[in-house]
Amino acid sequence: MTTKVQKLTLAAEQGETEAQYKLGCMYFKGDGVEQDYDAAFKWLTLAVNGQDQGVKKADAQHKLGFMCYRGRGIVRDLDAAFRWWTLAADQENFDACFCLGVMYFHGDGVAQDFVQAHVWLNIASAFGDEGASIKVNKIATRLTSVQINEAQELASKWLKNRKKDSR
Repeated sequence: MTTKVQKLTLAAEQGETEAQYKLGCMYFKGDGVEQDYDAAFKWLTLAVNGQDQGVKKADAQHKLGFMCYRGRGIVRDLDAAFRWWTLAADQENFDACFCLGVMYFHGDGVAQDFVQAHVWLNIASAFGDEGASIKVNKIATRLTSVQINEAQELASKWLKNRKKDSR
């Protein structure tokens, strides 16, 4: 174990949220350590439950959602993936918005709903996700103009509420 990993582990064990997050990411990617989804899940969960309310919490929630969705480090759990991604999306993690859109598009763990898929992918698209833009256009071919307007209004309302919250 390198000195950097040892220092991070010590800080993480002492409850430092940033260290828990960094260590979780290292194990998630196999960056400087052997990839270990069990360890990643442990450290990311501790980071999410820690007292630090920093931006990294939403990133950790997104990664936990991915792990639940794919069954990495835990048994595949689509309900948990949905919960983690919803929490991350509420904190403006637009990767999580994309993932929610995909869940609704495919009906993975939720009822298939092209309007909701359009909403979440539209939100991700508004923040520059080109893949989301492509999927929004694809979904639009399955919706009526009334449904498209509804989806656009819901996405717009969500984005406006976020701007109010950040003031």
